[in-house]
Amino acid sequence: MKLTRWESPWTTQRLRACRERSVVRTPLSFLKGGETGTIAKVRGRGDLHHHLETLGFVEGAQVTVVSEAAGDLIVEVKGIQVALNRQVAAHIITN
Repeated sequence: MKLTRWESPWTTQRLRACRERSVVRTPLSFLKGGETGTIAKVRGRGDLHHHLETLGFVEGAQVTVVSEAAGDLIVEVKGIQVALNRQVAAHIITN
């Protein structure tokens, strides 16, 4: 394989690996009512991150959007329903 001046073996290898892992990650705020996702990552620092983990938003947990209204989401995670605004929901990344 011939590489151009701007490519390196490392870059080519990394791009290939990214294509193989074609998992689409979406913020929870993009899911619609009735859709389910698996939490891949909780972004944010300090109090927000800790608060979301305390509510059950941890990697690997299933989350379902129960309803959405006026920019807020009601989601179910680990058997409980939690209301989140879209700004907070954007910190939760799903597969």
